[in-house]
Amino acid sequence: MNARNDVNGVLLDWLDEQVGRGAPDYLDEILARTTRSRQRPAWSSLERWLPVQMTFTGRLAPIPRLAWLAALLAMLVLAAGALFVAGVGQRRLPHFGAAANGQIAFIDGGNLRVAAADGSNPRTVTPLPDGAEQLTFSPDGTRFAYRTTESVPSIVVAYADGSNPIVVATGASIGTGDPVGWSPDSRRLAFTKVIVADKIGTIDIVDADGSHQTQVIQGSAAEGLDRYRPAWSPDGRWISFFSSEPNGYVALNVMHPDGLGAQRLPTSPMNPQIIDMSWSPDPAQSRVVYVAGGYVKMFDLATAQETVIGTGFWPTWSPDGARIAWWGDRVQALDVADVLAGAARPVTLFPSYGSGNCQDHPEAAGKSNCGPAQWSPDGLWVYAPDVTGKSILIARSDGTGHVRSISLDHPINLADGPGGLLAWQPIAP
Repeated sequence: MNARNDVNGVLLDWLDEQVGRGAPDYLDEILARTTRSRQRPAWSSLERWLPVQMTFTGRLAPIPRLAWLAALLAMLVLAAGALFVAGVGQRRLPHFGAAANGQIAFIDGGNLRVAAADGSNPRTVTPLPDGAEQLTFSPDGTRFAYRTTESVPSIVVAYADGSNPIVVATGASIGTGDPVGWSPDSRRLAFTKVIVADKIGTIDIVDADGSHQTQVIQGSAAEGLDRYRPAWSPDGRWISFFSSEPNGYVALNVMHPDGLGAQRLPTSPMNPQIIDMSWSPDPAQSRVVYVAGGYVKMFDLATAQETVIGTGFWPTWSPDGARIAWWGDRVQALDVADVLAGAARPVTLFPSYGSGNCQDHPEAAGKSNCGPAQWSPDGLWVYAPDVTGKSILIARSDGTGHVRSISLDHPINLADGPGGLLAWQPIAP
């Protein structure tokens, strides 16, 4: 055992001596060079020194260029499909609130004319049949509609520049005098038809390209129930309309666009000779204004509360639904919030011409209006025909500044009412 231990000791001493002798003299130089040299690409993966079968994985396998393109195309198709499916069935509400002021359009005799937003540069766009009425822009401002009043009336839709006119509904049963109501998404129109033999009104809807005309509610000759003057709510959920009552008055009703859910609103009785209403453009407010008993009134569908605005006719809303304008012996406007707070402060927008028939005051020509005042898309202006019907007046909606005008070649017959001969194009942001 002692001899073996001695051998091991001798062997270890010898090995230590040999190691020291084998170390190269230039080791320090090699180490200094390696610190100055960048790592070679091949050195970055030790797996390259192993057999391929041991290192291959699917995630590291190269993909052909065509396969990459095919995968990218498939992803784009799937994304587009997802967006389309998500959009199908959604109610696309229009831009709400103030929009930019586009062109002012007006029917002047047998011509459709337009002027710049400031009233300058009036020019003829296209000839229209005599008796055209109810000129109205779609909520998105890209098209307008009007109705002819010839022996066979028609409802026509055209682009905002007057091009590509399309007859979307025609026939002796097309009711005249009533407004044509655009849906909030600018895809459909609601209008009145008349059962000629019974002179009973019905409400129809048609797509803006003339397809899918549908009767959504019909009057009853047996009950003497007439239905007319449809108007779409800003959220697209309701269509309002008037109906005749057995007591000789007129009631305001609402229904869904499919004709279901029709119901009479508990508003004050209305005179059939003086009817007018409009929805608040704010989708969050279920409010309407109308005329009853010589008063302009506001009704809240959510609370069934009726509020008096003032005496007069032809109420209209500002684009944001915050103000109401109406006509008595002059046009006035006030804030809805002030009315609800019991502190109404009406502002005069056009000068008063005094009492009596407005057409008996030629001295107010070019200064005062006779009829409803409409709001500009941005809500900063109102516009209306003057007392003689020979010009269109434009005034600031806060009652300040001077009134400017656009001359007409053919005066409007104010005895028949303005009849939707003026419209201002909205340009939503």
